[in-house]
Amino acid sequence: MKLLFFIFPFILSSCLFAEDISRLLIRDNPAEISLIDTSELDPKLKLFLDKFYQKNFSSPESIKAIKSMQFVGTYTLNREKIGTIKIIKKRPNKYKSLIKHNDGTKQIIIFDGLALKSGQTTNSDPLVQWQSLDTLAPENLWIHYEQLFDSTMLNPKDPNKKISLGIPFMEDGQVIQPISIELKNKIKITNFIPIRDNLIKRTFLEFNEPENPRHISYTINFEDYDLINDIMIPKKITTQLNEDTIMVTEYSDIQFNLGISDFFFRAISF
Repeated sequence: MKLLFFIFPFILSSCLFAEDISRLLIRDNPAEISLIDTSELDPKLKLFLDKFYQKNFSSPESIKAIKSMQFVGTYTLNREKIGTIKIIKKRPNKYKSLIKHNDGTKQIIIFDGLALKSGQTTNSDPLVQWQSLDTLAPENLWIHYEQLFDSTMLNPKDPNKKISLGIPFMEDGQVIQPISIELKNKIKITNFIPIRDNLIKRTFLEFNEPENPRHISYTINFEDYDLINDIMIPKKITTQLNEDTIMVTEYSDIQFNLGISDFFFRAISF
């Protein structure tokens, strides 16, 4: 349950937004890596990525123009409505979520680019009680993915990642193309994409190798895509942590470039 408590609020449009991996791994200037440069890639990978980029992103300029994002919606756990959620991200790796539970409690998670903190408050006690979280603990490994901004499908020539095509297969009457992105911080993202529409249908997310005792994996499904700020974004996201735990997040309001200050990512007590 502890793992679920920290993971389930934070799965948003995970496969559309996730750029630089972590400050420990940034050895190259990301600005020098072209977002959709597929030149000199394997011909099959190049063809697939070119079609994916054409469907999902209007232009590199529209991607680079986004400096911050805000997602507001509701989430349910095993068909029970839990409350509302607001997620804010800012380039390059700042993250904040505010979860308002139906019982009046609030849960705040902040990553300021260096440290991860969790805070709780209630209507009767508005003072936030903060605690520092270990980003290497199994229940907090999600931050190494969620702090990222642009899509892991972008920058295919980034030396900090490896992108490869899997073997296509039939599912529900359509051809599905698996494509895997392996990051140097032991995160592997496998996207399953129907070649008919080139929109990510689901993702299998893995932290650490399967033989590692700290290995964690779960599946994310994406639905209800909409074109927002020239980028295709799923507004309904279903996360299956295991056979008995399913969380659904539905975003009703998605906005970009609201002038988010770094102040929003400070752990203040009031």
